[in-house]
Amino acid sequence: MLDGENTLGIKIPYILLTNGGGVSEEAKAEQLTSIIGHEINPQRVILAHTVLKSLAGKYVNEPILVLGGENDEVYTSLDVLAWNSAAWPFYRLNADERRTAKVVDFSKINLRAALVFHDPRHWSVDIQLICDMILSGGVIGGRHTNPRGLHAEDGIELVFCNPDLLWRSDFPQTRLGQGAFKDAFQSVFKSLTGTTYPFLQLGKPTKPTYDYAKTTLLRLLQKEHPGSASTPQVYMVGDNPESDIAGANQAGWKSILVRTGVYDPSNGPPSHTPTHEVEDVEDADGHIDLPILVRELYANNASAFDLRKEMPAHVDIPRLRKGQVGGFFWSAYVGCADPELEGDDFLNSTWRVRDTLEQIDIAKLLIDRYPNTFELSLTSKDVKSTISRGKIASLIGIEGAHQLGNSIAALRQFQALGVRYVTLTHVCHNAFADSCGMEPGKVPKWGGLSPLGVSLVGEMNRVGVLVDLSHTSDDTARQALRVSQAPVIWSHSSARAIHDVPRNVPDDILAMVGTETNKTDAVVMVNFAPFFVAAPGNATIVSVADHVDHIAKIAGKQHVGIGSDFDGIGDVPVGLEDVSKYPALIAELYKRGWTRFELAGLTGRNLLRIMDGAERVAKELQQLGTEPSYALYDKRPDIPRRRAEF
Repeated sequence: MLDGENTLGIKIPYILLTNGGGVSEEAKAEQLTSIIGHEINPQRVILAHTVLKSLAGKYVNEPILVLGGENDEVYTSLDVLAWNSAAWPFYRLNADERRTAKVVDFSKINLRAALVFHDPRHWSVDIQLICDMILSGGVIGGRHTNPRGLHAEDGIELVFCNPDLLWRSDFPQTRLGQGAFKDAFQSVFKSLTGTTYPFLQLGKPTKPTYDYAKTTLLRLLQKEHPGSASTPQVYMVGDNPESDIAGANQAGWKSILVRTGVYDPSNGPPSHTPTHEVEDVEDADGHIDLPILVRELYANNASAFDLRKEMPAHVDIPRLRKGQVGGFFWSAYVGCADPELEGDDFLNSTWRVRDTLEQIDIAKLLIDRYPNTFELSLTSKDVKSTISRGKIASLIGIEGAHQLGNSIAALRQFQALGVRYVTLTHVCHNAFADSCGMEPGKVPKWGGLSPLGVSLVGEMNRVGVLVDLSHTSDDTARQALRVSQAPVIWSHSSARAIHDVPRNVPDDILAMVGTETNKTDAVVMVNFAPFFVAAPGNATIVSVADHVDHIAKIAGKQHVGIGSDFDGIGDVPVGLEDVSKYPALIAELYKRGWTRFELAGLTGRNLLRIMDGAERVAKELQQLGTEPSYALYDKRPDIPRRRAEF
């Protein structure tokens, strides 16, 4: 949206301002690009230590000590220990540290400043060395000529880049940050000298950092809109009242506090009042069964009910809005045919294709009936655009290839109607693949994919329809992961290691998911159905979070999403009773140490990455002139086998 994909069609200058550090702006931009699926220019990244660029001229050709960072042009505490290990005899350099350390005699160097770039790794070493510098006037190991720690005008300058006392990692509880290191140093220094030492504080919410940020924004404004003379209104969006909101308010910016990070509204009002306070999470659900509910309760009559009022199951517009739903797949599902009517080879007509067309029709009718709420979205770009305009992105999936009537041609026509994923099976085998069924012990028919199923996966890749592996047998899933050229999904499946039922994904298959060589990019969207989550009577929001955590542990947090199965399940986990409860799951995972970026992936960005990847593969295959698949089910008696050319 900020890069021009908005209703005004204009680029809006923006920066990403963080108290984090420890890496270069280029490395952080690359990391953010990977997480959010949108390229971030390093010029837009301001880390805690980036502001030091404004002080660079002050220390040209001056020796300085950098703590919590590495740099070829400055000295670090490891260099000091390599010179004289007795400076702190309780730490021994390892081979790599000794190999990279600079060979310097610090007794002959007059250090002029100590810059704390990032959270120091060795607090005791660094506190000792800062004290040595100040008390000796800059010569580590020199005589303490300044035992009272007085700060002369030309004395040692001490700079801290990040004031945060605490920060959040993957550990369940918050960790001590650079602000804690500063307090520890000052406490020791005061014990030695009777006074604290003056310092320069950078990072949010300090004025130097916000001044630097504004200068960067104005430079981007001139680059993107040359000749712009006006001073723009600046908006700060953040989750920390103490740093984001306080700093923005002091700088005269508009401040927007989101409720999905550090700030917890249950603890009372924020310590610094924002201009606006908003929710932030926009959830994308991979599987909602609203269309089949409408078929069964209202005979697909869109005028017989009002989605703006409470519906009898789990989904309606008020609860979608309360749950901050940004998009979902409308499942155009119809059940498996009666096997006796269909026959062992799936040849007898059972109206599955007709019924699927009716389910696509009712989904589209409902999307059109509430245009201020829903909008049909066909691509990942459509989804982003729809959400940016405050609507719910609506995609369509088909839950079972039994709905294709044994025909790859039918797939192409469903794609033209807007279908963007097809589940290879439901609870029944079909002409394309084996299902896992509902209970253990289902006897396979094909041993995974049938020959026609291999062709179907290839054609899905070519036309940009996602391969969905929920409901499939383990062998079907393994083979599809190897065959597919495009990323795949599990639209509504959980982790078998947490609850052992066939519908859940085992660890060996989760281990096949990834972006590394010989793996396939995918997202496993966790199902809320109690039967798949826990033993009878034990399904809760905690149980669902356990599945999310386990999939993230095995496959990675960028490979997990949400596929609730709401409106298609008769029971629900405690705490996840309907679509309004998604934020409770996000809160549970946040308590477990998930970061905002990781939660943004879970709630939609991971799925968008998969969609974007599948769209890219389809475009490449079509540009290469890849022929459509003309494969036919070899048991069909109605179409003759292809004859040789005359």
